[in-house]
Amino acid sequence: MPDFALVNLSTLAIIGTPAPLPQAFIGLSMNSLADLSFTGTDLSGAYVGKGFWPLVEERASLGPGLRHASPTYTVNSGPKTVTASYAAEADPVAAPALAKSQAEAASIVRQQQKLDKALATLASKGLIE
Repeated sequence: MPDFALVNLSTLAIIGTPAPLPQAFIGLSMNSLADLSFTGTDLSGAYVGKGFWPLVEERASLGPGLRHASPTYTVNSGPKTVTASYAAEADPVAAPALAKSQAEAASIVRQQQKLDKALATLASKGLIE
């Protein structure tokens, strides 16, 4: 089951942190969850003007040395969802190791280029075939 965000329906502000739906609300329709004022449950009084809206995650694709940043939440009043957007950011643990391996690879390429040039010079002088 997806996580849900408790939303103040008058301000469209998220209350707390998105989490799994509380047990007392499992089984309610999405329409009832969207506006808890009309659920007809004993809990509806404490939730007047609030609703549980499903969380939709959007994650940036990750390349080497990157990780997902903390989410940015956007309340979407049309579909009554909350989007958690996770941008990519440098991974402070992986980035130094990645930079080191990239530097080593560049050094190997430069060494190979020097070797190829030296062999071409020797071949042009007839010293090797």
